[in-house]
Amino acid sequence: MLVGVAVVYFVATLIGGWFGSRIARRAQVIHGLIIGMVMLGIGVLNLMALPHPVWFWVVGLAVFPIAGALGGLLAKRSASAFESQRA
Repeated sequence: MLVGVAVVYFVATLIGGWFGSRIARRAQVIHGLIIGMVMLGIGVLNLMALPHPVWFWVVGLAVFPIAGALGGLLAKRSASAFESQRA
């Protein structure tokens, strides 16, 4: 069951990082990382509030910054593809 929670954490942070980066239009990866760090803070609060196994702590701490940065990279790539199609 916790694997599903980790997947949802990843997908939610990826979408949040992508959306925040698309709105920013500049320094997309940085904005994606900011979203990832905010989600990381919320995730740590959740991990401290409820008992979790050690492996979930490791996955929970790693998934947020990775997904946020990946969302920023995807936003950057989709923005550059959009600009090349417009030209």
